[in-house]
Amino acid sequence: MITTSTFAESGFVKIPGFLNPKECQRLLKVVHRFHSLWMEENLQYFHQGVINSSNLTKGNVLDDEQRLVLFKLISSDSLVSLVQPLLNTRPRFMGTQLFFDPYDVQQANYWHRDGQYHLDLEQQKQALIDQQVVHCRIALLQEKGIEVIPGTHKRWDTDTELAVRLEQGGRVKSDMLPNSQAVPLDAGDLLIFSANMLHRGLYGNGRYALDILYCDDKPELTAFVQPDSLPSARQSKLLDNPIIFQ
Repeated sequence: MITTSTFAESGFVKIPGFLNPKECQRLLKVVHRFHSLWMEENLQYFHQGVINSSNLTKGNVLDDEQRLVLFKLISSDSLVSLVQPLLNTRPRFMGTQLFFDPYDVQQANYWHRDGQYHLDLEQQKQALIDQQVVHCRIALLQEKGIEVIPGTHKRWDTDTELAVRLEQGGRVKSDMLPNSQAVPLDAGDLLIFSANMLHRGLYGNGRYALDILYCDDKPELTAFVQPDSLPSARQSKLLDNPIIFQ
């Protein structure tokens, strides 16, 4: 598959128009409801610079029908069939995130690998070999997208890249890096990218991007799954691939 070979080489693949306008609007309505409730509870954190929320499918926030909209998308044949060949094992659902613009329009973005927030450097190097987590980012509005360093999902940082993302030697994590590529997204576009790769969000244009995370079926990864983010037995019977939640 073109998707698989492109991802293997670059660490990301863009699929324009994954959701049609009607599907996109339906999803946007659900996500906007979650975001409105999140903002009521977390406005101070938003003002302090937070640029994403998580666990959109958790109980006691959205109602059952709204959660079902998300579960159906997460477990859909159309999405799972794209993700499955990219992982080392059967896909497991890991979580959801919503990315939005910062309160301060001047706030700098930052280069990172997802693993750097819970793994030391040696563990991060090992994760390039034997731990795969993928983001499936669906843009709900036209946005600038993300910036990536292609190929860094399977190679370690150069000296410059490491200094920037760890802010060493006078460098800061928002510095420009060579060989970067911006990936803009239109509403309904899907961007699949490796959590292991060097990347940063591009703010502006009122971004509203839903990320669905899938991972290898390994305890060190599935330990991050929040039990209250999973579908009920009744909901599972209505899903294409409920096994990803198990």
